[in-house]
Amino acid sequence: MDEKFKDPEDDLRIVFVCAMWLTGFDAPAVSTLYLDKPLKSHTLMQTIARANRVYAGKSAGQIVDYINIFSALQQALGMYGGGVAEGGANYNVDSPAKDKSELVTALGIATGELQVFLNSKDIDLAGIISAPADGFAKLSLLDNASEILLEPKNKEEFTAFVRQINRIFKAIMPDDSANKYVPHRIAINIIYSQMRLKSGLSIDDEDVLDVVRNQVNELLDESISTIQIKSNLPEPINIAEIDFDALATMVAKIEKPKPSDAERLKNLIERKLQPMVLKNKARQDLQQKFLELVEQYNLGAYTAEEFFNTLKEFITDLEHEEKRTVREGLSEEELAVYDLMIQGAPLSDKERNKVKEIAKELTEKMQEILVIDWRKKQRTKARVKNMIEEVLDSLPESYDDDLWPKTCSEVYMHIFEKYPGQGQSVYSH
Repeated sequence: MDEKFKDPEDDLRIVFVCAMWLTGFDAPAVSTLYLDKPLKSHTLMQTIARANRVYAGKSAGQIVDYINIFSALQQALGMYGGGVAEGGANYNVDSPAKDKSELVTALGIATGELQVFLNSKDIDLAGIISAPADGFAKLSLLDNASEILLEPKNKEEFTAFVRQINRIFKAIMPDDSANKYVPHRIAINIIYSQMRLKSGLSIDDEDVLDVVRNQVNELLDESISTIQIKSNLPEPINIAEIDFDALATMVAKIEKPKPSDAERLKNLIERKLQPMVLKNKARQDLQQKFLELVEQYNLGAYTAEEFFNTLKEFITDLEHEEKRTVREGLSEEELAVYDLMIQGAPLSDKERNKVKEIAKELTEKMQEILVIDWRKKQRTKARVKNMIEEVLDSLPESYDDDLWPKTCSEVYMHIFEKYPGQGQSVYSH
């Protein structure tokens, strides 16, 4: 039974316990403890810890006290939490157990601060909540709010408010005392979800997902509760199937880009660039240029429209790099090895062509000796090193006694990182 109760996916959700299950039972997913038994000292401290373990998605444990055990908890904290008292004086210690009224107050303060923040951005949260649920006025207000909050100067602070308010709500529920703040919570979670979806990202927060799935109809009419996110740009998840020519065509159709367009294009480029750099580290300069553009935008150096247009120009660089395999007459694997071998080498055109042939030969030969788990055995690692040295022995004379061993070492580390063996590599589909 103990294993069933520890499993958060099991149907066993409540148990009546005493003795060992009160003081020595460890189930981090447990969130609520109902107390109707007088406890004190270390026994009480151990008991409340049953609901206070850290667990993913759990903001706080909840103690339902039927016998007014709070004073005993204060005494126990004085004895075991570092506090000292003499002559029956009150223990002035910071208790981990808070009355829910304090949480409701904290929720009210957080909601008030959020409204001040939104007002400073010309977003009327009360207006969004009170707008008619059966028309598109509310949807328009939500859409406008999500665009404003996607600007870098606003996004991080708003996200922090959403997570803070969701965390407090989870600690209060299922108590009804926070009900008056429910519309505010629903509205900001819808806005946050719109921000993610407009950016081409999935919703990354389980609390937000829970609100969007189960409470949207409390704010929007059922007939319009499915919020459509329209964009001329593709979903980032599908970007591997789209070349930069096609992406440039899609981007050209957007004449007046909004913050959501800039965010979506940024995420598309990021998704496209990651595997390119993974396959060939010579592209790290492109990645660094992209990161610098993003940082400048986040610091306010560009408007959303300027950033979008800058990224549009950056796509040209990526398109040029993506087509380099065709220009060089090499596969992705061969190009990565070729780029490693030519860095720092003063080569003529004839010598570069010679290096290309060596890159092709090396790529072909290594497939034959990269057995499963080759990286774990000294003998197989030595075979790979020897093969590299044998093939690279044909490099032009420009590779002197300093450059040649360095090139051999670079190529070996590349193969070690990218090829686990037995036909598996970062280039596999």
